[in-house]
Amino acid sequence: VPSAAVASSVTPPRCRILLVDDHAMVRQELRSVLATYPDLEVVAEAVNGEEAVACAVRAPVDVVVMDLTLPQLNGIEATRRIKQARPTAIVIGLSVEPLPHTRDALLDAGAAALISKEVAVEELYRTIVQLVGGSGHPSDRGPLLLSETDTAVLSTELETSGESSGRVFRQS
Repeated sequence: VPSAAVASSVTPPRCRILLVDDHAMVRQELRSVLATYPDLEVVAEAVNGEEAVACAVRAPVDVVVMDLTLPQLNGIEATRRIKQARPTAIVIGLSVEPLPHTRDALLDAGAAALISKEVAVEELYRTIVQLVGGSGHPSDRGPLLLSETDTAVLSTELETSGESSGRVFRQS
């Protein structure tokens, strides 16, 4: 029987994040924000789509935060390849301008959500927790896809808070 001291020192598994953006400042900002949450850990970074696929295959990642406009391989095709290689990975797309056709292509590629870069700092953690589940680790999550009700509630929350609806899209 483990002692109370040993039992209390065991920490729950952390959600492992791969950040993908060709701009170092964006990656640095996202890393700084995510570092404030004890249930998340940024384990890798990539600067282009090819590197993102290689990192996702090589490193044990749970969530990929993916810019859509990347050199060498765009974020949509990188998402498709990551989901083929690692089907359990949750991909969250980031875009400066998340247009409906871009959202549809990204979701068709296997992503779970698309967030506007304008609200990424405010919405990323909440989106990760909603997609992964309450414990912060994918092995404990329920269904990956959110319902139409969840999407409608989030859109209403954004409108109520003064944000434009449509800045965060979820696959339903």
